[in-house]
Amino acid sequence: MSREEVGPAVEHLAHCLLCGSSSFRRLSVPRGWTASHPFGDLIGQLGLVKCRPCGLVFVNPRPSVRRIEAFYCGDGDAYQGVPGSAWADADNEFLLEWIGRHLPPGTKKTLLDFGAGDGRFLLRALERGWKVQGFELGRQGLRRCRAAGLDVKDDLREFPSASFSLVTLHHVFEHLAEPVNAMNAIRRLLAPRGRLFLGVPNVDSLRARLASPVLSNAGYVEARYRAFPIHLVYYNARTLRGMMAKGGFAVEAMSTMGRGLDEYLIRPKRPDQGPLGPPPGRSGAAHPGRHLRRRLRDAFFSLGLGENLSALAVPIAVRPNSGQAIAE
Repeated sequence: MSREEVGPAVEHLAHCLLCGSSSFRRLSVPRGWTASHPFGDLIGQLGLVKCRPCGLVFVNPRPSVRRIEAFYCGDGDAYQGVPGSAWADADNEFLLEWIGRHLPPGTKKTLLDFGAGDGRFLLRALERGWKVQGFELGRQGLRRCRAAGLDVKDDLREFPSASFSLVTLHHVFEHLAEPVNAMNAIRRLLAPRGRLFLGVPNVDSLRARLASPVLSNAGYVEARYRAFPIHLVYYNARTLRGMMAKGGFAVEAMSTMGRGLDEYLIRPKRPDQGPLGPPPGRSGAAHPGRHLRRRLRDAFFSLGLGENLSALAVPIAVRPNSGQAIAE
């Protein structure tokens, strides 16, 4: 991939991150920016494009790698989660259950959370019997994780090779400037037949389809999934599979989840409810419409319209002298 720095804080990508094409269609830049303070000086310099051949959507021009690294490695609280959030625990429980259903029987429960944030996912996994470690660059996140007694490092080289049966990136992959490089580093850390889990916003979700520039700028539909310019790449099921294959992984299971059709049609979400529904044990779980909500949710997710994409993948290798990809 070639990129050209057009200033100390901005770079232009000449080729698509996925297919290498240089044919792009320019898209409208969202009016509302996430983390606008640290990147506010770049307003008017950044853009959003869609690759014509493969359909990948990504920020281009984008903040330079140096600006991005400075943002995530600083003392700020960027994307560290909400400490004490009941819905965050419910979402983490849901994800761990989904992952567990798709892991082979007898999988050793050793987990590395890549981008551990405030450590809530690791704490939930620890409660479910996993031996956990984390990787986190943000100093605020590191302090929180270590204060909670978690083993979290800021240098991947400190982790032994082939030491984890599962590496998770939950709402991290879309932030990466070099996704293939990250997957290469993760392959070293995975034990034989280890799995990689990715959770990313779904650019084909109902929320994303409704969040046109006209509707989102008018305030009718929240365009939070864009998180411009922090989310550098916007994936759907096809482009996520393609990017994972480029990084040497074959997807074994994929699903959408998050805000479902039931959340739009039946009743508004309470403040203590996360994108996956009410936390376990809350009164919302006993609502008379629960079964209808679940049916609507499952049907909606099966259509690929859920707010988030989840994928579980295994490393692949090429069979010698055949060119055929096989699971490692």
